[in-house]
Amino acid sequence: MKNFKLLSTSLIVALSFAASQASWGMEDDKFHDFSRLPERLQKHILEFDAYNRGAENKHFGSNKAVCKRWKNFYEANGSNNNIKNAWHEGRLVHLQKEYNITDPDNIETLKRVYNGKLIYIETFVIFGSRDHPEDIYYPNPETKKPTELLISELHHPLNGKFNLSKCGDKEKFVSFNMGYRKIKNPKNDSKIEIWIAPRFLIEREFNAVYFTPIMKDWDAEKAKVGIFFNWGGWDNFDRYDYIIDQAPEQLGNTNLQEKWLYDTIERGLTEEEELRDDGGLGGTGGVQLEHFTLCL
Repeated sequence: MKNFKLLSTSLIVALSFAASQASWGMEDDKFHDFSRLPERLQKHILEFDAYNRGAENKHFGSNKAVCKRWKNFYEANGSNNNIKNAWHEGRLVHLQKEYNITDPDNIETLKRVYNGKLIYIETFVIFGSRDHPEDIYYPNPETKKPTELLISELHHPLNGKFNLSKCGDKEKFVSFNMGYRKIKNPKNDSKIEIWIAPRFLIEREFNAVYFTPIMKDWDAEKAKVGIFFNWGGWDNFDRYDYIIDQAPEQLGNTNLQEKWLYDTIERGLTEEEELRDDGGLGGTGGVQLEHFTLCL
């Protein structure tokens, strides 16, 4: 809340005004004309309110219901970067409190994950196979531009599901999620599930016991974030593949199919040990991963 620690007297007065706005509500805004305040104060009020709503994990823009004047000004200035940034700042504070994140390194990891994104782009493969990790993926010339799915826009940035409706038909084959697998989702029986989780999240969750066998191999200093893969139809939660040896900035240097292939080859896994049956990563679902890149 560093941007809001020092409030001027005028801003405090303005915030008191804002509180009265909220108490009177939509039908009584004729008694409190928000638009008569100096524009700079109006924006400060919106920033402060956006921060508080973020800290309460409320949707950005939910403050439009305060009063008609507020709603009109918000719709005219809601795209203001300072206002949206204040909301994000509040959300980060909310997440730190919810997950009791106090370690400075974990706070930095949280910020990095929160500001990350999943990028979708239509591609086609010119040549290559599993035995030739130099597969080359070219952007489809008919693709307009990459689709960016922001982690910060998820309802819950550490436990949310990405909406792939703007990614062609890919949601038929894959499901991207934050956090880790807790239940078997019948809707994903014929999909590959991909999970993105900070190490500190796995360490604090009692339900994540099936990760115990790999924790000794997880590079805690380097790999602050892990990526996990499983077939949605599997009943056994102990069965999954993973990437737990790369720094966050390395995860975005190629698409997720290449990431998975490189990692499995590096660990010397045989075809029987990989997620190859039931469609798995070696089937149709796995091919879809070439369209996605995770950037943190």
